[in-house]
Amino acid sequence: MNTLTDSLWWDELKVVYLYDIASAKALSKFLVPGWITLLAVVSGSIKFAESSSSAEICAGDIYAVPGSAEVDSLSGLHRIWLVSCTAEFAVSSRIVRFGAGYMEIFARQQSPVLAVNGKELRHVVSLLRLLKKKIGCRHAVFKDEMVLLYFNMIVYEYIDLRYKYGKNRAILHYRNDKIVMDFIGLVQQNSPRHHNVKFYADCLFVSSGHLGKAVKAVLGISAKRFIEMAVLSEAYLLLADTQLSVSELAEQLNFDSPAAFSGFFKKNTRLSPTQYRLSLKF
Repeated sequence: MNTLTDSLWWDELKVVYLYDIASAKALSKFLVPGWITLLAVVSGSIKFAESSSSAEICAGDIYAVPGSAEVDSLSGLHRIWLVSCTAEFAVSSRIVRFGAGYMEIFARQQSPVLAVNGKELRHVVSLLRLLKKKIGCRHAVFKDEMVLLYFNMIVYEYIDLRYKYGKNRAILHYRNDKIVMDFIGLVQQNSPRHHNVKFYADCLFVSSGHLGKAVKAVLGISAKRFIEMAVLSEAYLLLADTQLSVSELAEQLNFDSPAAFSGFFKKNTRLSPTQYRLSLKF
């Protein structure tokens, strides 16, 4: 067994290469409840069980593990790549303007098993190797940026493969899934101007409490936090790609004052907007 983590990322993200796993219990300890997990199986097979279904993952398969799934059994000599993160880490990625397509992987309560070809599996594994290597690198100047870049590349590769191999599979949509996917789309469009959960609940014709419970159940974070992460993602992009002053940026993002925006940004990043902008000019 060969695992690699880094203290700076341990609370949010881990990439693990496992081989010769002895038991279902040994694998289960790497599946953190509430975390988002992608598995790429190089050899061996794994059977997962849920309350109403099961899935068997074999060599050459890629699988997004549902939050409620448990490892039932293992067979064969295992070589497995695993990337796992909190929902908040996925949402807060500042590489892209995430949308419903990006987050759909995290909102599904059931996912298809993707039997990919050898070239595709090797490509995904190569990205996992790069991510693992970058997480373990102690002195990279742009380590955070590269970790986020590789992570997003893995997610989008998975989404592309799922549309290729899973497009004809029946996917069960729960009512909460539908509400949350609509919520994600609304946040993508409206977060620069609307930061209040009630706005989105009214758009969806549900109560704020009902929306909050649905988002928490599907994504594992609160609706308020999801909106904050969307606003933060927009702020990252505006600070990097525009010449707006902090005052103008605060107004564009609908904060009451520049001080309110700076406080929000620093609370989430430990840097002021100006400090963050300067860090990009290294």
